Amino acid sequence: MKRCLFCMYVFLLTTSAGIAADNFVELKYCTETIRPFSIGSMADVEAVIAIPKEIAKKYAGQHLTQIKIGSGTHSATNTQVLIRTGLEGEPVYVQPAAFTPEVWNVITLNEPYEIKGDEDLYFGYSLTTDTYGRDFAIGIDDSPVANPNGDWIRCKLSGSEMSDWMHTGEQGFSNLCIIGVVEGDGPQRDIDFYALSVPSRAIHVQESFSIDGKLKNRAMEPVADLEISYKAGENEKVTRSFTGLNIPPNGTFDFTISGIDFPKEADRSYPVEISVEKVNGADDEYPEDNTRSAEIRTWNAPDSPTMVSTQTLKKNVILEEFTGVNCSYCPDGHRLANEVTNTHPGRVSVINIHQGFFANVKPNYKTEWGDAIANQTGIGIDQGYPSGTINRHVFSGSYTILGRGNFAPRTKTILAQDSYVNVGLKATINEDTRELMVDVELYYTGNGASVNRLNIALVQDSILGPQIGAEYYPEMIIGDLYQHNHMLRDLLTKQWGDSIRQTTAGTFVAGRYFYAVPEKVGDVPVNLKKREVIAFVAEGTQEIISGTSSKFSGMNYTDMPVMQSSDVSAWILDGLLSIHSATPVYRAIVYNLSGQKVLSATPAEAIIPVKHLPSGIYLVKLQLNEGEKVVKVIK
Repeated sequence: MKRCLFCMYVFLLTTSAGIAADNFVELKYCTETIRPFSIGSMADVEAVIAIPKEIAKKYAGQHLTQIKIGSGTHSATNTQVLIRTGLEGEPVYVQPAAFTPEVWNVITLNEPYEIKGDEDLYFGYSLTTDTYGRDFAIGIDDSPVANPNGDWIRCKLSGSEMSDWMHTGEQGFSNLCIIGVVEGDGPQRDIDFYALSVPSRAIHVQESFSIDGKLKNRAMEPVADLEISYKAGENEKVTRSFTGLNIPPNGTFDFTISGIDFPKEADRSYPVEISVEKVNGADDEYPEDNTRSAEIRTWNAPDSPTMVSTQTLKKNVILEEFTGVNCSYCPDGHRLANEVTNTHPGRVSVINIHQGFFANVKPNYKTEWGDAIANQTGIGIDQGYPSGTINRHVFSGSYTILGRGNFAPRTKTILAQDSYVNVGLKATINEDTRELMVDVELYYTGNGASVNRLNIALVQDSILGPQIGAEYYPEMIIGDLYQHNHMLRDLLTKQWGDSIRQTTAGTFVAGRYFYAVPEKVGDVPVNLKKREVIAFVAEGTQEIISGTSSKFSGMNYTDMPVMQSSDVSAWILDGLLSIHSATPVYRAIVYNLSGQKVLSATPAEAIIPVKHLPSGIYLVKLQLNEGEKVVKVIK
């Protein structure tokens, strides 16, 4: 995916864009404070905000009369406002317009656009950025989180093709400073219930739980009070009142309902439904978008440790490496990270996070979590790519980010330290249903920080794809492709993990998580045989105390890890048997589980075609200078 967004300025522009008339309503996601964001010079840019038809229908028959653009620094050429009914094809309305930098530009449409209500509505602008040598800055707002409906942007640098549309909310950016003005009266009571969050872990049968929700006021008048009901399991509906509010038009409200409990049985699923019942004492005019549903799982948590040590242990290391396909030296970072894991087997877990400018390519290896993790490290300020963190620890200066040359020595420093919490982990997959069950146990041998958070990451090995600079790690080159390992695919505990209620010495914590493993993450198919779960405890969003990792078990290849020793490994992918060894392999002999020899290669090639072999488990005997080693592989 071709993108061209990078580099953020730090100053604020504070100009108002309000409309005083009573018969106008503003469609917007942004605040009224403009913050510039650089996109480079001499680029063709198109930026729009999206109004889904579920919202647009509330204004059917009314007219979009103005588009307000919060412009960043520097002048631009070819400036125009536009309206779309989809991201593909040509705009349905285009009007040239002059933009003054660093202010809100109110553009009155020559021909007011009638909102149909049966289609998505996109409106915004296009322009060509400033001259070479001076990055042009579009306007984004100062809100911390983008609206879920989101904004979209694409651009074309000089000499390149137009990039794909980028949904800025999914990339962690703020909202674009674009506002649409509709002439007419909007709804007076209309709450958009756009997000519901229940615990991602299973609930103990004797435990109460909390739910969180996010609301947006889509109406013309402020919201002073709300009645929100919830129904969990088979219990009766319960209503909670929220009074003394002041949610302005287009404003948002986050709420929490805690202490929810009802009779529960272990190992069951229960529905949870939340609805907005009353807005300012009356019914919502559009009730179809004010109900959300979810599901909780239950279990009988153990009272004492079953798999975690109660003795004081040294810390384990979580190495988060920031990387990208277009980063020339990143393969050298991969090599150095793998050397650390091989030097300290069982003590180091690696999470490769594709994010930032060098990861803006196809296939898309990024996740929704990576940018936020990177943004707190100092990457791009204190270190470039490739780089990483060792337990998110600040070793010197102000930042956690480390150059790849520090991976090994800083790992030794952390491994020598005592940990006040031990982490036990087991991951079990149901191959038929693709449901992953992760059991985590924590035991505090000392007093922890007041804020500890449990994080669970899902990573994948043996992803074949492009990589610039692959020659810096030739062992990972397979044909014309590069093998990506330890790639972050998802966080079961979301961005910063689940809070741990008690962190004093002697505390035992048990958690169970369920996760439906998708067929694909982004552009990348999910290979259940190449997955690993990593669990770690952090103080807030930063300092990681310790962690551990676990391969999936529970399938027909239970407890058969891909890596059989620290210096030899083998795997089968796309009909090819790949062998990696720290020392030369002179012969490879493949046996099935009946002991029958099915293939041999002398001398052993690094890549051996095995497409003709039936699916199953095989033993590969490798003959080396120091003797023989046997590894298990799965086809």
